[in-house]
Amino acid sequence: MKHRGRPLALISVKTQFENVGDALIVRELLRLIAARARLVVDVSRCPGPFAGQLDLSGEDITVIRRLGWLKIYGMTMAGRLAGARVFHFLVPGGRGGEIPPSALRRQKLLAAIDRFIRLLGVRICQLGVSYGELGPRYAAALRSRARAMHSLAVRDTLSGLQAKRVNIPVAGIVPDLAFNIFALGDRAPVQPGRVAFSFRTDRGSEDAGRTEIFVTRLLDSHPEWSTILLVSQVRRDDAFQRQLADAIPKREGRSVIFVPCFTITEALAAYEGCEAVFSNRLHSLLMAASRGVAPVAVLSGAGDDKIRGIFDDLGATANLCSLTQPPTTLPPALDVKKTALWRERIQAHFDQLLAS
Repeated sequence: MKHRGRPLALISVKTQFENVGDALIVRELLRLIAARARLVVDVSRCPGPFAGQLDLSGEDITVIRRLGWLKIYGMTMAGRLAGARVFHFLVPGGRGGEIPPSALRRQKLLAAIDRFIRLLGVRICQLGVSYGELGPRYAAALRSRARAMHSLAVRDTLSGLQAKRVNIPVAGIVPDLAFNIFALGDRAPVQPGRVAFSFRTDRGSEDAGRTEIFVTRLLDSHPEWSTILLVSQVRRDDAFQRQLADAIPKREGRSVIFVPCFTITEALAAYEGCEAVFSNRLHSLLMAASRGVAPVAVLSGAGDDKIRGIFDDLGATANLCSLTQPPTTLPPALDVKKTALWRERIQAHFDQLLAS
């Protein structure tokens, strides 16, 4: 590695590998770190297509493809013995629900490892995490790990309140790392009549039925929408998106297209030129919004805090609607100046965290 005076940052990547939104926030985390530190990335658990999206070609990036944890901790110890400032990053994402007793035992082991490497002077960091309603076991596990961290930052005010409720200590707010792709600049021109839908229905068949009714009612009230895209960014969403494409009434001249996206590039391209995207997946909304598309967050009540929290902080509550009540008019696109400011906040936080 070059630039030996720079801090050393290490991360082991484990997330939902079939989820393009997760690929995006991991990629942006790695980019933010690599611009400021020597980076070691363990992708030993990542499928090849997922790892291929992570932009690992930098000259000061070391990629571990085998014996991940063993090499990560070996390089951690070597870095500390060499007198380097060493950071261990955890992958961001959402935390909610409850865990079984077996998972609690694993979390306790991880917390013990965290405390040990902190005693060695390693700075453990997790940024851009969100918290929903937590069961007592999961809250206890997260609280124990948080107490060993150098920096734990949530991605919205509502997550901070949830953390406070169960006594998880957080240092502040760092916006969702997807905002790192927002910038003041040109957008593709809007194509009138082009709209996108992207829904998760893994919470039960009742949710799927209500979603189909919502979409049908919305389309019935907007016959001028001529191109309907059913965009799937997560593989377990594919079946319902296909089902929805078949169920949508096909008026004369209306094009209904199922668009499965396997990469970040494919997902961003799918939303180009749309007037709006309707979704209950946070990163579908944010990726579309980064292309100048008006995001409409469709809330059903269960597990929606991570969407509501970010839109509340943005002052974009006009972009929220209920699954039981389709909006009558389209909301505006997100304020480009505010989203660019959030990008600057993310950059400034990493500058400060990894500064010499």
